[in-house]
Amino acid sequence: MPTPSPHHRTGFTVIEVLIVTMIVGLISAIAIPRFHSFRYKNQLKAAKNQLKADIRQTRTWSTAVKTGTNIPEHPYNTALAAYAVHFDPASDSYTIWEVWEDENGNLASYETETPDERKIPHALPQGIQLYRVFPANTDIYFSVPDGRLSGSLGSASFSDGKIIITLQLKTYTIEISVLEFGDVS
Repeated sequence: MPTPSPHHRTGFTVIEVLIVTMIVGLISAIAIPRFHSFRYKNQLKAAKNQLKADIRQTRTWSTAVKTGTNIPEHPYNTALAAYAVHFDPASDSYTIWEVWEDENGNLASYETETPDERKIPHALPQGIQLYRVFPANTDIYFSVPDGRLSGSLGSASFSDGKIIITLQLKTYTIEISVLEFGDVS
């Protein structure tokens, strides 16, 4: 049986394996961060689209309800005055709630005078933060039955004609603008 000559060995040299390993490492170093960036941006866009849809739905509800609806045995039972969106950056959530008024025209507050069964809570997807609402502490109100937009701070609710909501995931942010005339972008 002939013995193989040292000049006819098969396989890869150490240099070839190192070069291929370096090329794979370089491609991975470029591709993986771009993939994460793409994924984070898409998660933010999905959260933005859901929040925009919920704000638009709130406005639709306000135009579909008849005035004079009441809650039996509740101090604020004269009329449904508005639907609103309350933002809670501390818990990265927002709540759609019904704003009722009493017989003197006083509006029920979100925290103490609105029963829980009149609130619909929404949590943002895991990892996404309700980074900022500007102007701060602004709730968005849509009046019944015309859907007219107002804010909980009156005319101070709008900065340059809009309320800005900023969502954040890792180092990426995305903004939602609720314009003074009710459009959401």
